[in-house]
Amino acid sequence: MRNELKETLIESLRNQRLIRRGIVYVLGYFIMALGVAFAINADLGITPVSSTPYVISLILGRYPGLLIAMFFCFLILIQFALLRRKFKLISLTQIIPAFLFGYFVDLAIMLLGDFMIPTYAGRLVMLAISTTLVAWSIILVIDANFANLPAMNLSLTITQVMPDHKYLGKFHITKMMTDITYVTIAVILSFIFMGELSGVREGTVITAIFVGRSIPCLRKLTEPVLRKIGLYF
Repeated sequence: MRNELKETLIESLRNQRLIRRGIVYVLGYFIMALGVAFAINADLGITPVSSTPYVISLILGRYPGLLIAMFFCFLILIQFALLRRKFKLISLTQIIPAFLFGYFVDLAIMLLGDFMIPTYAGRLVMLAISTTLVAWSIILVIDANFANLPAMNLSLTITQVMPDHKYLGKFHITKMMTDITYVTIAVILSFIFMGELSGVREGTVITAIFVGRSIPCLRKLTEPVLRKIGLYF
């Protein structure tokens, strides 16, 4: 009887932890989307991973959320092409965060509206807020430990396919190269279809540099809270 009660209690705690992880996971993507919305309103350049679908949304005159989701699904197809038989069906769960994030981006854009802090200095402040939100969201999503966004998994896939490559076998280099590729495509599309550079500016570079560097500091502030709510054992 005592063993049954103990097992029931353990199962209950696991279910509670799973629910908490789910809440943190969804919250993480909403915060990430809010960071993207701040970057859009600052008009100093969007994050590298969202640059290509965002420029396409400018070309088509549509909200970027759906296009971001579709672009991420395309990255899943690239993963499939690289892995072939090694591609696992569970990897298709990446579709969930792709559309969840896309939906939240459009929602965040609507919530933020036309909000903008005047002057270039004010826009830099908005960019700093965007960078902080994106970095914080990455911590939440990673620690919740569910499916990653396809952009992250594509970089992981490349390192998996070419583990012995001098450069592509290292995740941080692969991540940097994929980000450069997204931005390059965005720049090319921008000039071809709009005749000017849109969606990619100095803020894109600033975000690429400082998001990663902000994570250790933000983790020190966030981890005690996550531990307190029982996200970790």
